[in-house]
Amino acid sequence: MVVTDVIETRCCFINKIDEAQNILRIEPKRDIEVELDDIADIDNAYKHLLNNERGKFLVVFSEDCSSNKEMKEKLASKERSEIKKAEALVIKSLAHRLEANFYIRHFKPQHPIAVFTSEMKGIEWLKTIN
Repeated sequence: MVVTDVIETRCCFINKIDEAQNILRIEPKRDIEVELDDIADIDNAYKHLLNNERGKFLVVFSEDCSSNKEMKEKLASKERSEIKKAEALVIKSLAHRLEANFYIRHFKPQHPIAVFTSEMKGIEWLKTIN
């Protein structure tokens, strides 16, 4: 596993954790709500780390991060699936598990997505996606 330098945006930390599999690790910052205005910075980090290719995303949530409805709609859009091959959500709290299940059922992301309780299980799943 290769870990690249971490790119920090207003709302999250992003780094590539697997060069061969093109897996990015995203960790939203604590006590910050991710907003639509953050998309450009996040996308620039993705494009830089993925060399403008599609990637697999491991999103590791802290207990006190959130996003608004408009941001969830944007994250689930077809446009975002052009960037994402798959997405593993690592969730540790019941509240985030409920929110993740709602996100998946209501917004229906266009790319494969699954919820995990550990990063290792999320990475193992991402590696099965072509």
